[in-house]
Amino acid sequence: MDLKEKAKLDTVTVYDLMNNNFYIPDYQRGYRWTNLEVEKLLSDLEEFFSYNTTGNAFYCMQPLVVFFNKNRNAWEVIDGQQRLTTLYLILNQQKEALKVLYPTLSLFKLSYQSRPGSQDYLANINEAKKNDNIDYYHIYNATQCIREYLNRKFEDGSIDFIQKIINVKNKVSSPTVKFIWYDVTEEIESKNISSEEKFSDLNIGSFETEENFTPP
Repeated sequence: MDLKEKAKLDTVTVYDLMNNNFYIPDYQRGYRWTNLEVEKLLSDLEEFFSYNTTGNAFYCMQPLVVFFNKNRNAWEVIDGQQRLTTLYLILNQQKEALKVLYPTLSLFKLSYQSRPGSQDYLANINEAKKNDNIDYYHIYNATQCIREYLNRKFEDGSIDFIQKIINVKNKVSSPTVKFIWYDVTEEIESKNISSEEKFSDLNIGSFETEENFTPP
């Protein structure tokens, strides 16, 4: 969907993120989640789907604070990039099956300013390049952790689990996964401030960040 049509403060499903471009600026640290955080997210999602079989609840992935960068034609992620990257890595495990099931649906694209080749590496994660830089190292390890977890938990494959996360049909009766969507484009443009300045504001407490945000 066109995310620019969303309200400034809203929720977005994983399906809403598809076919969009996201960009991680270099004023942020790179991807640093360890196996502990990755497995915690996976187990939380698995537990959520096991106990929530109706549409009465959603799993909150916490805030995704964004600014639409017109020069890059992409959503610049100011906060929430660790979870967004991990989500991409999870979905990426079944990207070929998803292409067959949903030909018009593409995974959202993700790139890191500090790593010019990051988009290509995320699309083709391999061990040979994992030691090229610290981001690739953590991305590779997270991918291995996800693959092992899914193989261990889902003997018949993980495609059903992945489909539940995306919830393509957006069934009202199905539980879903959402981010809190906070679009600061208008604020940045009206105040004539940089996205880096907004990032600094968020991290000194003017807005709750992904670690301690309580959904409305």
